[in-house]
Amino acid sequence: MKIKWKIISISTLLLHLHAAAAPHQEKEQRKDAFSSAAQKSDSLISAKAELINGRWFINGKYRPVLKTSMTKTNFLEIMNVSNKESLFMVIPKLEYNIIAKNKSY
Repeated sequence: MKIKWKIISISTLLLHLHAAAAPHQEKEQRKDAFSSAAQKSDSLISAKAELINGRWFINGKYRPVLKTSMTKTNFLEIMNVSNKESLFMVIPKLEYNIIAKNKSY
Protein backbone atom coordinates (compact mmCIF):
# COMPACT_ATOMS: atom_id res chain seq x y z
CA MET A 1 0.00 0.00 0.00
CA LYS A 2 1.45 3.33 -1.08
CA ILE A 3 0.53 6.63 0.53
CA LYS A 4 0.87 9.81 -1.48
CA TRP A 5 1.64 12.90 0.56
CA LYS A 6 0.82 16.39 -0.57
CA ILE A 7 2.80 19.19 1.02
CA ILE A 8 0.95 22.47 1.60
CA SER A 9 1.91 25.54 3.54
CA ILE A 10 0.61 26.17 7.05
CA SER A 11 -1.12 29.36 5.89
CA THR A 12 -3.02 27.44 3.20
CA LEU A 13 -4.07 24.82 5.74
CA LEU A 14 -5.25 27.48 8.19
CA LEU A 15 -7.12 29.30 5.44
CA HIS A 16 -9.02 26.13 4.51
CA LEU A 17 -9.79 25.31 8.14
CA HIS A 18 -11.01 28.85 8.79
CA ALA A 19 -13.19 28.84 5.66
CA ALA A 20 -14.76 25.53 6.69
CA ALA A 21 -15.50 26.76 10.22
CA ALA A 22 -16.72 30.29 9.33
CA PRO A 23 -20.32 29.47 8.31
CA HIS A 24 -20.83 27.43 11.47
CA GLN A 25 -19.42 30.18 13.70
CA GLU A 26 -21.54 32.88 12.02
CA LYS A 27 -24.66 30.75 12.40
CA GLU A 28 -23.91 30.19 16.09
CA GLN A 29 -23.35 33.92 16.68
CA ARG A 30 -26.66 34.79 14.99
CA LYS A 31 -28.44 32.12 17.03
CA ASP A 32 -26.93 33.48 20.25
CA ALA A 33 -27.85 37.07 19.36
CA PHE A 34 -31.48 36.26 18.65
CA SER A 35 -31.86 33.98 21.67
CA SER A 36 -30.53 36.74 23.92
CA ALA A 37 -32.96 39.17 22.27
CA ALA A 38 -35.84 36.85 22.99
CA GLN A 39 -34.84 36.71 26.67
CA LYS A 40 -34.95 40.51 26.95
CA SER A 41 -38.41 41.18 25.58
CA ASP A 42 -38.18 44.94 26.02
CA SER A 43 -35.13 45.20 23.74
CA LEU A 44 -36.82 43.45 20.80
CA ILE A 45 -38.77 45.90 18.65
CA SER A 46 -41.17 44.51 16.05
CA ALA A 47 -42.39 46.73 13.24
CA LYS A 48 -44.86 46.05 10.44
CA ALA A 49 -44.21 47.82 7.12
CA GLU A 50 -47.23 48.27 4.88
CA LEU A 51 -47.69 50.11 1.56
CA ILE A 52 -50.91 52.18 1.62
CA ASN A 53 -51.78 54.47 -1.32
CA GLY A 54 -48.15 54.64 -2.46
CA ARG A 55 -46.72 55.47 0.98
CA TRP A 56 -44.97 53.19 3.43
CA PHE A 57 -46.46 53.02 6.90
CA ILE A 58 -44.65 51.47 9.88
CA ASN A 59 -47.03 50.11 12.51
CA GLY A 60 -49.84 52.12 10.89
CA LYS A 61 -47.98 55.47 11.09
CA TYR A 62 -46.43 57.42 8.22
CA ARG A 63 -43.50 58.71 10.29
CA PRO A 64 -43.24 56.50 13.35
CA VAL A 65 -41.09 57.03 16.41
CA LEU A 66 -39.60 53.77 17.63
CA LYS A 67 -38.61 53.90 21.29
CA THR A 68 -35.43 52.03 22.17
CA SER A 69 -33.64 51.13 25.37
CA MET A 70 -30.49 53.02 26.29
CA THR A 71 -29.24 50.33 28.66
CA LYS A 72 -29.73 47.20 26.56
CA THR A 73 -28.94 46.10 23.04
CA ASN A 74 -31.83 46.93 20.73
CA PHE A 75 -32.96 44.45 18.07
CA LEU A 76 -35.30 45.66 15.33
CA GLU A 77 -37.46 43.15 13.47
CA ILE A 78 -39.27 44.54 10.41
CA MET A 79 -41.87 42.55 8.52
CA ASN A 80 -43.05 43.63 5.05
CA VAL A 81 -46.73 42.72 4.79
CA SER A 82 -47.10 44.07 1.24
CA ASN A 83 -47.53 41.24 -1.25
CA LYS A 84 -46.41 43.11 -4.36
CA GLU A 85 -43.80 45.69 -3.33
CA SER A 86 -40.28 45.28 -2.00
CA LEU A 87 -39.31 47.31 1.03
CA PHE A 88 -36.01 49.14 0.70
CA MET A 89 -34.66 50.86 3.79
CA VAL A 90 -31.81 53.26 4.38
CA ILE A 91 -30.68 53.30 7.98
CA PRO A 92 -28.43 56.29 8.65
CA LYS A 93 -25.80 56.40 11.32
CA LEU A 94 -27.61 57.27 14.52
CA GLU A 95 -26.08 59.70 16.98
CA TYR A 96 -27.48 61.22 20.10
CA ASN A 97 -26.53 63.59 22.89
CA ILE A 98 -27.81 63.49 26.44
CA ILE A 99 -29.35 66.90 27.06
CA ALA A 100 -30.62 66.28 30.58
CA LYS A 101 -30.01 63.74 33.26
CA ASN A 102 -31.96 63.16 36.45
CA LYS A 103 -29.93 63.49 39.60
CA SER A 104 -30.20 60.68 42.10
CA TYR A 105 -29.88 61.72 45.72
